[in-house]
Amino acid sequence: MITHHTYSDASPACKGELWLPEKPVTADTPKIMLIHGGGWWHGTADFMAGVADRFCREGYIVFNIDYRVTTEAPWPACGDDCLAAADFFVRADAEEIRVTAGKPIVVCGVSAGGHLALMTGLRMPREQVLGIISIAGIADPEPDAAAFPERYEKLFASGPIDPQAFPAPYLRKDSPPILLTHCLNDVIVPRESAYRFARYATELGADIHTYFYDLEREKDGHAIWIPGSSPHRLYPDVEEAVTNFARDCFGLPRPIAMENDAVYLGKLQPVPSQDITGSAISIGFECLDRGLYNPALCYDKLQAAGVKHARVQTGWCKCETVKGVYDFAWLDDVVDNLLRRGILPWFNVGYGNKLYMDDVYGETAVGHVPLYYGEECLEAWKRYCHALAEHFKDRITHYEIWNETNHNGFWQPKKADPAEYARLLDLTQEQIRRAHPEAKIGACVAGFRNEYMDSFARQEWILPKLDFFSIHSYASLPDAEYAECIRYLRRLFRAHGGGHIQVWQGEGGYPHWVPEGYWQKRAHRESYLAQANWLMRRFLIDHALEIELSSFYMTVDFMEKSYQTGRSTHDPFQVQRQGVLNGICYTPKPSYHALAHVAALFQHHPRPHDAMITCSMGRTRPPTVELPHLEEVALWRKLFVRDDGVQLLTYYMPVSIEYPFQEISDFTLFLHDEPGLPPMENPVLVDLLTGDVWKLSYRRDKYSLVFEGLPLSSTPRVIMDGGKLPPVMPAAPEATAPA
Repeated sequence: MITHHTYSDASPACKGELWLPEKPVTADTPKIMLIHGGGWWHGTADFMAGVADRFCREGYIVFNIDYRVTTEAPWPACGDDCLAAADFFVRADAEEIRVTAGKPIVVCGVSAGGHLALMTGLRMPREQVLGIISIAGIADPEPDAAAFPERYEKLFASGPIDPQAFPAPYLRKDSPPILLTHCLNDVIVPRESAYRFARYATELGADIHTYFYDLEREKDGHAIWIPGSSPHRLYPDVEEAVTNFARDCFGLPRPIAMENDAVYLGKLQPVPSQDITGSAISIGFECLDRGLYNPALCYDKLQAAGVKHARVQTGWCKCETVKGVYDFAWLDDVVDNLLRRGILPWFNVGYGNKLYMDDVYGETAVGHVPLYYGEECLEAWKRYCHALAEHFKDRITHYEIWNETNHNGFWQPKKADPAEYARLLDLTQEQIRRAHPEAKIGACVAGFRNEYMDSFARQEWILPKLDFFSIHSYASLPDAEYAECIRYLRRLFRAHGGGHIQVWQGEGGYPHWVPEGYWQKRAHRESYLAQANWLMRRFLIDHALEIELSSFYMTVDFMEKSYQTGRSTHDPFQVQRQGVLNGICYTPKPSYHALAHVAALFQHHPRPHDAMITCSMGRTRPPTVELPHLEEVALWRKLFVRDDGVQLLTYYMPVSIEYPFQEISDFTLFLHDEPGLPPMENPVLVDLLTGDVWKLSYRRDKYSLVFEGLPLSSTPRVIMDGGKLPPVMPAAPEATAPA
């Protein structure tokens, strides 16, 4: 039902449509106010009818407003009108919603309406606003005014731009959560308008979220509306980002296909790094030797996510810029900042130095091996490694020597040679252990290349000197052949006297976006969900294989500056985006939240338990899915038991992460009783992607726990004892059943 209301007597334009959901309105029905765009000088609430319809069908009360545009009155008229409308909506000055009086709202706007949403939400009393959404909005005026000065002439009646008419002066660390969405191809509002404000908000410590995308859509307009839609409908991915953010603001669950009589409990809260013990979860914190990002904007976010380890490259070229003089100040800063937050750094020691090398690629001599540049260079490398270990011996325990040595690009100027790598390992570990006898030494390769590995393992004299061996796996399907390769590697080491060597997954990742022609074969150039799914599945598989440390590459996208690998220089906007944080404004992606959820549950050394877990697909069965290396897809299921006795029953369908998988809602799991394991009590379901926690209905038969009507998709879920959960943000009163 839609009713019409006047919220102010300032102008006939001060009116709005009140959209009411089908369900009866209660005191806890969520409320969202919509503000249309049009450059401040035109447009009506009709622009937002499609968005209003979506939220109304989701169960929201929607107030879709008009306001005075600049053809009627310049600033501050439009801003004042939106504040008046918000006040009307919060006070519920309409009989149909009187029961919601005083309840807070979310404010959402598009384009110029995005600016007005920010100005409204940031200037309202904090207790009245749960969140602010700006879709392709004008958040920072400087880049927009440079591109479209005529807008500002109209907005300010040909007067100067008033900084107080824009959101930055009103932003505080405790401001409501903000979501900015923007297409990088937007030709109406420059992307920099959103980037600059989001970066400012990040540096301030505000709760800022972004959805930035490059999808190849129409090359004009905002690239937010589905072409030809009437009323305007947002593209599904933009609509999903917006509705998911609003749900989170109100404490509502994400939609899930489930027939279990489950009760929504709320959101799993991350556990900070300093409170986590016994974790195998690591993050890539590489490339600071090349200054590719600002680490200061990452530390607190990694701590909040519960990351326990971080792989740091040591940068000979940056530590020794004058022959024989070592300056570790930059590396001290990185190490100490991580340690202060409960994150344990481990070192990757590698790459060359132009002080001792001629004809190298780039300023940082990436991949150039000191074995091949004369005696002075080799001795300088040895002195550097000794000085590095001496300086950090009280803070660093693990040293991975060189990077992806079976990759010719990282073994310059010659071709990859396992015997030569063994020689480099030996002389490097000798220097490190002279300074730090307890140091742990590791080798590493890219992926699995049996010929190289077989040849390396035959250098049996080097294996006793290694403590760990790090593989870097970037397979598009994290499940395919991976377990077989890890088992093969362990057998190979045992056969050559290296059975003591731990296997690490030291670098592996999946970008949410790739440039044209990227080496990793992708069905879709852009997918935030695929990146998050890959991360979760990689960590689960590595835990199932008892890999002692698993590191996801990378903390943040490399988007701040151009950089060089080999003979190529990369445009930062045309480089694969591997980070769990956006590379311009350091805002979290879905993969960041997935990382935090995995870290919160998979602490205290979870070990796989050889439990009997059977299943039934119910009425709807997944089709056979053909994948590289897999003739058919079988359910992935595993029971983990932590040192503190907590059981984690995990499952997912290991289909390709890049294609939509129709979620099954009538899936049944049978967890059979295991000798020595107490029965699971008060079971709950945790969605590792969203953090949503559901209290499950279950039954016990003679020999097992039976969970019927579960959701099954390619996204991992965990069943565990609800009494052993980390903290959960309680659900909103409206959130009582699956969507």
